[in-house]
Amino acid sequence: MPMVHQFGIMDEVDEQKEYVEYAPRQYDCVAVHDDMLSSLEAKLSGIRTYFHSLDRPGHGLAWSGITLIPPESLPALYEAVTSSANFEHSPELRGLADKIARAIRADRYMIHFGI
Repeated sequence: MPMVHQFGIMDEVDEQKEYVEYAPRQYDCVAVHDDMLSSLEAKLSGIRTYFHSLDRPGHGLAWSGITLIPPESLPALYEAVTSSANFEHSPELRGLADKIARAIRADRYMIHFGI
């Protein structure tokens, strides 16, 4: 089984909910292989996020869990993805950049399902 991360756009965020269910289809996620994302880990580590619920603030992605990425962190995520040395040659990273851009325009949270 390939090790992939899934990224989707959330229509709404329930402030009381703990997001623990793996549900990439619910959020129309795009998949990015771990090797594409692992090269960005240092850049991603400074991005403000939440782990599983809004009462667990953190930074970076929950590599093996669920991350909620607030709208204000999306420009930094977009910059990390588009500045990757692999960006031009990776349909996965370009697809992720498109998904992030849509979330920015809609002012929505994104959800990340780790491997």
